[in-house]
Amino acid sequence: MEALRKLLGFFLDLLFPPKCLLCNRLNSDLICPECLSQLTPFEGKTCSKCGVPLEGKDDLCPQCLLNPPYFDQTFFYGLYQGKLEEAILRFKYQDHPRLSGILGSLISEKFLETGIQVDIVTWVPLHQRKLKMRGYNQAELLARTISSNLGLPYGDFLIKKKETKPQSRLKREERLRNVVGVFKPKSSVKLQGKSVLLIDDVVTTGATASECARILKEMGAEKVFVLSIARGTGTQLPTS
Repeated sequence: MEALRKLLGFFLDLLFPPKCLLCNRLNSDLICPECLSQLTPFEGKTCSKCGVPLEGKDDLCPQCLLNPPYFDQTFFYGLYQGKLEEAILRFKYQDHPRLSGILGSLISEKFLETGIQVDIVTWVPLHQRKLKMRGYNQAELLARTISSNLGLPYGDFLIKKKETKPQSRLKREERLRNVVGVFKPKSSVKLQGKSVLLIDDVVTTGATASECARILKEMGAEKVFVLSIARGTGTQLPTS
């Protein structure tokens, strides 16, 4: 059976040679080395709370000073643009769940650089209808890769109990209102004193992550850190 599977794979490769998902050139990997080199990390200064890029000497952005989120800190790999944006779109909307391995490894390395210790990994949930339409939750796939890379357990703690308007179409204040009361605990699991790493694919205002963090802290979590592939610039995000 294994020999037959390999033979079938050989003929499929002859008929449909594997190509890079981002540049369409012949390549045996999902993303070719040239495109992979263009998935560059962001190295500039960010808000110490929500992760938005900052200039100047302040450690917190004006929004976090006025309305602090429930999470403790946000980390991301790069900005939502260029090849990284393309990779996320392929991963999220074009049925390429295997990209979770590449993207999850990139952000795992980014988080290891922080030196922060966490106890468990979880993810931002999708509403059941959207999950059935897409077939998978991209944040969950990332979380599973990250938990493996970091040697940490993961848990499915949250439910999105109602559908919401796409965050990408809303202004900041509307995004904050849009997610209030949307999530609830999935079970009676207690997170007393735990540091939780919350995974999402893209963070912009942090409204969704903050609401998830609020529920996780109600479940007993002491700290909630947010980790994503990209930080959105606010206007061109894909619908989550």
